[in-house]
Amino acid sequence: MSDGVPERLRNILADIFAVPASQITADLAAGSIPTWNSLRHLEMIRAIELEYGVQFDPAQTHALSTVALLQRELKARGVTIGYLDPIVEHNRFYATEDRKTQPKEYFKFLTSLADPLLTPGARVLDIGCATGEFLHYLESVYPGLHMTGIDISEEFLDKAHKSVPKARFVQGNIQTKEGLPDTRFDVVFMAGVNYLFADPAPWLKNIVELTEGTAYVFGIFNPEDLDIRMMVSRSGSAEVQPWNLISQKFISSHLGDVSHRFIPWNMPIPNPRVHEDPLRSWTIPSDGGYLIVNGMQMIQRFAVLEITNPRNQRLHRS
Repeated sequence: MSDGVPERLRNILADIFAVPASQITADLAAGSIPTWNSLRHLEMIRAIELEYGVQFDPAQTHALSTVALLQRELKARGVTIGYLDPIVEHNRFYATEDRKTQPKEYFKFLTSLADPLLTPGARVLDIGCATGEFLHYLESVYPGLHMTGIDISEEFLDKAHKSVPKARFVQGNIQTKEGLPDTRFDVVFMAGVNYLFADPAPWLKNIVELTEGTAYVFGIFNPEDLDIRMMVSRSGSAEVQPWNLISQKFISSHLGDVSHRFIPWNMPIPNPRVHEDPLRSWTIPSDGGYLIVNGMQMIQRFAVLEITNPRNQRLHRS
C-alpha cells in the first residue's frame, strides 16, 4: 500500500495519469502533476465509476480533487476500495481481542518446530503480524530476539507497536512485495494469511527471498490435488472477499527444488463458535478429537509449510 492508497485504486489512477504507481499518494491533488488536468479528471471519474459500480453527481465531481477525498467518497458509499479491504474489516474483529494471557494453540506448535532456531540475537520476521499477538508470545518465551512484523493495516501496526515496543513494524504486502524489508531473516513466520491469495507464486517467491534460515507458513493447504478459489460475502452484502484453498501439490510445484515439507496440525482443545463472525473457525467433536469448521460449512485442515534454507536452492519459475 502506498501512503494509504490501496493497490486497486492506485493502479487505476496511475494508468489514467500515466505516472508510476509510487506517485499515487493520498495527498496527490488535481494540478499537482501535469497529467491531472480537467480532461484526465473526467477520465478518472468515469474509470472509477466503471470499476466500482458507482455513479457520481456530475455537479460534485470537481470537488473530488485529491486522492484522499476520492477514497473518502467511495468509502462513504460503502465501496470496497482495495482487493483486501474486506479482509481488513473481517480481521478488525480480532483487534479488540487480547491474547497475551491466552496464546493461540498454533503459536505453541509453531514455536515447537522453530525452537532450535529461536536463540538470542536471531532475526525473526512475522508476516501478517496483525496486532502483534504472536510476536508478544515469542518475546515472552524467547527473550533477545530481533523481531520484525509486517502487516497491510496501519491500525493493526499501531496496536502491535504498543504491544511489543522493542520490535520493528513495517507496513508491507507479501503478495505484491511492496514495503517488504530488503534484508533476510533467520526465521520467518506467516500464519493465517495464505488463504487470501488465489495465486501462491508471488508470496512464495517473496518468502524465499526473505528467508536466510527457515520459514514456517501456517494455514490451510488442501492435501487433495484440487485448487479451490472462492469469493464469499455475507448474505445481502455486496462486499466479497477471497477464500482460497490451494493444494499442497500446487505449492510444491512452485517451490521446485527448494527443500520443504507439510506438517499437519490438529486443534488439541475445543474452540467455541463466535456467532458475530461466521467466517471465524470453531471446532466440533469428532472421533475423540476436533474438526475445525467455519460458516462456509468447510472442514479446514491446517498444516505448517516448512521451507528450509532456500537461499541457494532453485525456485520454480512459472
